[in-house]
Amino acid sequence: ARFLADLADWSRITGTLFVWEHTANYRNYQTPHPNFHVLAENMRIYAQYGVKGVFDEGCPDPGGEFAELRAYVVARCMWDPSVDSLATAHEFIDLYYGKAAPKIKEYLALLTQKVSADRVFMGSRDDGRWLDYDLVSQLEGLFRQAIEAADTPETKTRVEQARLPVQYAALVCPPRVRFTRTEVSVLRPPSVTLDQYLGLLRGSGYTQVAP
Repeated sequence: ARFLADLADWSRITGTLFVWEHTANYRNYQTPHPNFHVLAENMRIYAQYGVKGVFDEGCPDPGGEFAELRAYVVARCMWDPSVDSLATAHEFIDLYYGKAAPKIKEYLALLTQKVSADRVFMGSRDDGRWLDYDLVSQLEGLFRQAIEAADTPETKTRVEQARLPVQYAALVCPPRVRFTRTEVSVLRPPSVTLDQYLGLLRGSGYTQVAP
């Protein structure tokens, strides 16, 4: 609300209004960051207030969660704010992930449903506290199926790289804690070890996961 008020005030005193927008997570580029469903709506709001230009800062490629997908969707939304950003994301996913695309779409839908239902604010430095054992376990299951569905080496590599943020989430999300009269159990989602995760990052050519 404060931002929209500022936008309205600025639009009344200048005809050359520009916006610098962050669309990635600058706390950690590897944290799942489901904001695709609002990217086009943001552009429509900027157009409504007479914004003449937008500098949309994403994340480095390689290194960022859905870096390629995010760049494509943002570019399309900037070119034509009337597009449906989720439909645009699906267009890219179909072309880029091939037979693994349906599971990637399920993954994105599950994340979007979670943050929408819980009214999670996807700011540019989100700490991922909304990620939990059940959600991350479901996400990992979807990626296992996506890797199985990948029908070319190139597609499999793309899916494995897209899976890295889920493996990061499994390492850092809060565990499920269970209590009985005699014991406390701490359960974590299926995950690689930290050393294995770092090895996967290096193997994918990632050199930076935070600004």
